[in-house]
Amino acid sequence: MVDTYYPDAAPTRYEPHYILDTETWDKVKCVPFMDAAKTHIVARTMWIPDLPFIDQKYKRKWGEHCLLKRKRDVKRKF
Repeated sequence: MVDTYYPDAAPTRYEPHYILDTETWDKVKCVPFMDAAKTHIVARTMWIPDLPFIDQKYKRKWGEHCLLKRKRDVKRKF
């Protein structure tokens, strides 16, 4: 399964955080993925380095895009 996880996003009934369910899923591969909804338009359109004096508002916010593999000995929860 492929799941996208943004730390600031709350899980819902239909979109749980599968990535955090380590009893059921193993991470096969994860890559950073920019959270466009939480990243200011300036940071999305121009490359601004993450230097200490750059205001937090203009820094990119990241999540993860992960390929997950179900663990073999887990019973389905649904």
